[in-house]
Amino acid sequence: MIKEATAMMVRQNLGELLSSIQYGNDQVVITKGGKPVAAMVDADLFRKICLMKQEFSRITEELAAAYAGVDQAVAEKEIAAAVRAARTRCMRAVVDTNVCGSGLMLPTSTPGRIIHAWRQGQYGLVTSEPMLAEIGAVLLYPKIRKRLGWDEEAVSRYMMLLRFESQMVAVAGVAASVPRDPTDNCVLATLIASAADYLVSGDADLLTLADRYPIVSPAEFAKRIF
Repeated sequence: MIKEATAMMVRQNLGELLSSIQYGNDQVVITKGGKPVAAMVDADLFRKICLMKQEFSRITEELAAAYAGVDQAVAEKEIAAAVRAARTRCMRAVVDTNVCGSGLMLPTSTPGRIIHAWRQGQYGLVTSEPMLAEIGAVLLYPKIRKRLGWDEEAVSRYMMLLRFESQMVAVAGVAASVPRDPTDNCVLATLIASAADYLVSGDADLLTLADRYPIVSPAEFAKRIF
C-alpha cells in the first residue's frame, strides 16, 4: 500500500512507518509543502530499483557501442527508417466499405495490399457498428454471397471475427456531415470519433472533404505504408 506523509509526520512517527514498510510491504511518499520530495521503501525493493537502474545504464551503453565507428550519415539514415516503421505500426486508419470489401475479395489489388498490411500489423483498422453493418450487407449481396457460398450464419460469424480484430468506436451522437452523400455520414463520424490518422476511401463524395479531414485515396495511403 502506498501511503503519503509529510516530513513532520515522518519525524514524529518514524518507528511506526518503518514497521509498516518492513512488515506490511507499504511504501511511503514523503511530501514537503504539498509536493512529493522522497520515498521510503523496504530494502529489497530499493535493491531491485538499483539493479534496474544499473541494467538500464548497461543496455544504454550497448546501444551506443553498437554504432561505434559507424558513419554518422549511415546511422542517422537507419534510425530515421526505424522511426518511420515504428510510426507506421502505430498508425490507425478507417478504411471505407468500398476499399475494405475490395481488399478482402481482391487480394492482389491496391485495396488488397492495404488489407494485407493491416493483417500484418502495419496499422490498426478502426471501424464502427454502422460500417460493419455495411460490410455485412455487401457479403450478403446475392451475387457475392453466391460466389462465397456462405449462408447468413457464416457471414454473421465472419462479422463477429472482424469486430474482434478491429478497433471499434461508438459513433452515436457524433456530428458528421457529408453534404454530397449523407449515407457516408457514418464513415466520417467513425473518423471523427476515433481521431484516426487517416480515412481511406475511393468515394469522391468523401474525398472532396480532404481539405478539412485526413481523407486519402487507396493509392495515396499505399504510398504512406509501403
